[in-house]
Amino acid sequence: MNPPTAPPTISPRLEVGDILRRHGADFLQRHALAPRQRQVVHALAACRTAALGGHLEVCGRCGQSRPCYNSCRDRHCPKCQTRRRRQWREARRAVLPDVGYFHVVFTLPRPIADLALPNAGGTDAVRRLIYRQLFASAWAAVAGAAPNALGAGLPTPPQSGMIAVLHTWGQKLQHHPHLHCLIPAGAWDADQGVWRDSGRDFFVPPRQLADRFRDHFLKHLRRQLQKLNQPDSPLAAPDSPLATQRWVVYVKPPIAAGDRGRDVLLGYLARYTYRAAFSNNRLVDSDDSARRGSPDPATVAFRYKDYRRGGRWRRLTLPAHEFIGRFLLHVLPTGFRRIRHFGLLGSHQRDELARVRAQLASARAASPETQAAALALLALWLALALRLLTLGVVLPALGTDAAALGAGLPTPPPPCCPHCGQPLCRIANWFGEPRHPRTVWPFDSS
Repeated sequence: MNPPTAPPTISPRLEVGDILRRHGADFLQRHALAPRQRQVVHALAACRTAALGGHLEVCGRCGQSRPCYNSCRDRHCPKCQTRRRRQWREARRAVLPDVGYFHVVFTLPRPIADLALPNAGGTDAVRRLIYRQLFASAWAAVAGAAPNALGAGLPTPPQSGMIAVLHTWGQKLQHHPHLHCLIPAGAWDADQGVWRDSGRDFFVPPRQLADRFRDHFLKHLRRQLQKLNQPDSPLAAPDSPLATQRWVVYVKPPIAAGDRGRDVLLGYLARYTYRAAFSNNRLVDSDDSARRGSPDPATVAFRYKDYRRGGRWRRLTLPAHEFIGRFLLHVLPTGFRRIRHFGLLGSHQRDELARVRAQLASARAASPETQAAALALLALWLALALRLLTLGVVLPALGTDAAALGAGLPTPPPPCCPHCGQPLCRIANWFGEPRHPRTVWPFDSS
């Protein structure tokens, strides 16, 4: 089954979907792919085209009309899930305590990362095992470090938390699995009802954290490989070189408590929570000279950051088939959760998180610095109000949109006509092309 030959989207920019529509059919014929990878190719090629249906929007004033095609909603699509990403960020912002946060990155060494390559013999079960163990070992290293650093002498150790997002890619779309983690700079002492801050230093030195992560990962990896009937793997040997190798764990100092620090890290994590490994904005050019009879293969050029040279933007040109192959390396197994919450930041700890936020708010309200700042702000507001009243300006009543407040996000404005600015009306819907009855199109966006 070839990708849908639908007309291009209305966006003038070069997109991943355009490349798949041009070269996807030939790529599928030349390469053996997993069923999930083929589904992603079909979904992204049909995204926001007539193949998935859509509706017609018409302006009631000037009569201008435009078609709006449905999206594929696949979690690997660079164009979909924008609103869900904002909702996730705002939901986390509403429940996270107002404290400092560490940004910690756990990276797998190359021999283990190669086990999870989908096109290098790695089965779906092995990929799930590697990625799942990456989450578990990272949390085990963090959870064991916080009580030792902040709970010495306490009957009940304080509890920390973590939000982890799996990234499987590097800047050049190579396979590079690692976890970006948001970890509070402190822990919650439930017995005393106080938050124990860790300051700017992590619970343990980064080298010790990396050793904890490495030892836990290798120990449980050996057990899991035996369950998968792969006990002869060199990684399962107790004397494996990986057991003495230094693993890479990066710990960034925490940003100070407050909305700014929390928003910076949440914005970074949310960038790829419901988004693919590649952004359409990085595409530069696509040369289809091979389609016109040239012996040279079609190429795709995109920008990437070269962190070895100060984060400069550089240009990389790849054959179109190699670009598609690199993109499909990062298709996750069906149903695999890329975002996971642990400990105090887990969904089962919402009541405890409310206690943490209440304790921190009361502690800050009772501090002399907070009271002095509140009095200064009140005096400034009163002076401004008196000045406006002397000038005869009537202050409008302040109100709150309860519906927007309850939704957490403002309601997006209706689409407007690009010619006269009036709201557009939907007047017609149509369905896309019928799909093969045996083809499964899972629009999971976890």
